[in-house]
Amino acid sequence: MIQKVITADVNGDGTFDALVAHACSPITSYWPTVVDVFDGTSPAAKPKRLGALLQDVGPDDLPYLDTMKVKNGVVTIQAYGVDKHTDQSCPSVYYTYEYKYSGAKFSRTSRVAGNANHCPDITN
Repeated sequence: MIQKVITADVNGDGTFDALVAHACSPITSYWPTVVDVFDGTSPAAKPKRLGALLQDVGPDDLPYLDTMKVKNGVVTIQAYGVDKHTDQSCPSVYYTYEYKYSGAKFSRTSRVAGNANHCPDITN
C-alpha cells in the first residue's frame, strides 16, 4: 500500500524527485515501510531509482511511516517502530531518521528513538 508520496529536490540538480513510502497492508501485524526515491529527470515510463530509505533499519526497528518531509536536501522520516522490549502488536517507539543524498547514494545521518506514548492505529 502506498502510504505517502512527496516531491522535492533531494539530489541538488534543481528538479523535483519523487519519494514514495510504501508497506504491505497490515492485518494482524505490519511490514516495515520502505521509501523509494526516484530521479525527477528520468523518463516517467522508466524511472531511475536513486535509493531506498529505511531498508538499513527495517529488520530491527520495523519502522511504520508517520511523517516524511524534505528540507534543504535532507529527508526526515518519522515512524513508529519497535525495539527489543516491544513487538509489532504495539509499535510504541517513535523514531526520527534523517538521510542525505551525496556521491550518488543516500546515507543515514541521524537516528533518534523516543517513546511514542501510545500504540498507533496501523490498520489504515
